[in-house]
Amino acid sequence: MNKIKLIKNIQCSITILYIFSLILVSLIFCNSAIIIKNLNLNISIESGHYLYSALLQANAAILSIIGVFAIFKIQSLQSIIDTLKASRLPDPGISTTPTGVINFDKMTLVEKANHISTASINVTIKGVFESWLEKEIEIKKIIGIVKSPIIMLGCSIIAFALLIILIDTIYNLGTIAVLKTHIGMLYVEFIILVEIIRKILNIIRVD
Repeated sequence: MNKIKLIKNIQCSITILYIFSLILVSLIFCNSAIIIKNLNLNISIESGHYLYSALLQANAAILSIIGVFAIFKIQSLQSIIDTLKASRLPDPGISTTPTGVINFDKMTLVEKANHISTASINVTIKGVFESWLEKEIEIKKIIGIVKSPIIMLGCSIIAFALLIILIDTIYNLGTIAVLKTHIGMLYVEFIILVEIIRKILNIIRVD
C-alpha cells in the first residue's frame, strides 16, 4: 500500500514538473530574440554537433538497456511457463493429456480464461493453468509498457541523426532558429525521459 502511494506521489510530481517545463519552453520560444540579445548568445555549430551526438548516443544506450531488461523479464516469465507446461505433459496419474496441454497452449488469453472458468478440470491442473495464464498476462503487460518508450527512443535517434546531417542548414537559418531547435529537441528528450520513468513505475506496480 505504501509502495503504491509513493508511486502515485512520484507520478503527481512528474506531472507538475511536466506542466512547469511546458510553460518554461513556451516562454523561451516566445522570447527567443530577447534572450539572444540580452545574453549575447553565439551558438557555435560545433555545440550543435556535440548536443545532438550526445543525445543520440544517450538514447541508443537507454534503448539497449530497456530492450535487455524487457527481454530478460519476458524470458524469465516464459521459463516459468515452460516449466509449468512440462510438468503437465508426462502426467498419466492425473486426468489430463498432452493434447489438452497443447490445445491450451494454442488458445488466446481470453480463451484460456474461459477454459479455466468453464471446463471441468482437475484442481491441480486448474492451478497450473491459472499460473500459466497469469504469467502470460504479465508478459503482455510488459510488452505493452515498454512499447511506447522503444518507439519514442527509436524515432528520436532517427531525428537526432537527421539533425546532425542537416546542422549546417539549420545554422544558416539564423541564431533564433538554432536556439528554438535546440530547446525544442531538449524538450523532446525531457518528454521521452518522463515517459520512461512513468513506464518504469508502471512495471513496479505490475510487480
